[in-house]
Amino acid sequence: MTEQKVTIRVPSLEHPAVGRSDASYYRGAADKLRRGYEAGGSGVRNMIADLLDRVADQLNPDLNEPAMTDLERAYYTAARDLQGNARLRSGRGLLIATREQTYAEVKEWLDRAVQDVPGRIERAEPDPWQWVRQYRALKELLNHEAHEEASRG
Repeated sequence: MTEQKVTIRVPSLEHPAVGRSDASYYRGAADKLRRGYEAGGSGVRNMIADLLDRVADQLNPDLNEPAMTDLERAYYTAARDLQGNARLRSGRGLLIATREQTYAEVKEWLDRAVQDVPGRIERAEPDPWQWVRQYRALKELLNHEAHEEASRG
């Protein structure tokens, strides 16, 4: 086995037990895997999967976007709020565009976000695909709205 050096941010367990460190969870999971058992509960499995995704992102110069989890898919769903602005989390989350933003602007933002992914991965940002996913969700919202308007029309 050859070794390569990469720089990544090591994910933490979201809800650790009192008095346990991330290191203890990783060590316990490694021990269980070596003995042929499950690594741990869903939190530990997600933490390990996230770690492996980050390693793969650093090792893969082709930059294949990792698959989204169910939670990420729910978060990266855009909708309009009461003021007509586009927000993530089905209209209840982060503001990503005002109602004045055009499809052309959003497409430009998305293209720029895709171009910026290699630098974000190189800087070991926690989620280098964040901007791509949010602008893609916004673009899907605008496509849906255009389709709805055309079908009414």
